[in-house]
Amino acid sequence: MHQDIYDNFVEKLVSNTRALRIGNGLDKIDMGPMVSAKERERYEGILQRAIDPGANDQDFWWFPSKDEEAFPGK
Repeated sequence: MHQDIYDNFVEKLVSNTRALRIGNGLDKIDMGPMVSAKERERYEGILQRAIDPGANDQDFWWFPSKDEEAFPGK
């Protein structure tokens, strides 16, 4: 991401993420729980590989995360 738009993008991403309604999948929400602990562990592994030094894009796509260490070189 170009540094000229980085700060504005992060500000909007954080604002929109905080507005998400998270909770029980039976309620009116934007995001519910993962299907299982196994699925959570799988996603944790994907995220860890994404932030490890030397990571590559073999895991296809990862949703935006505000983790400054995951996106060095701001």
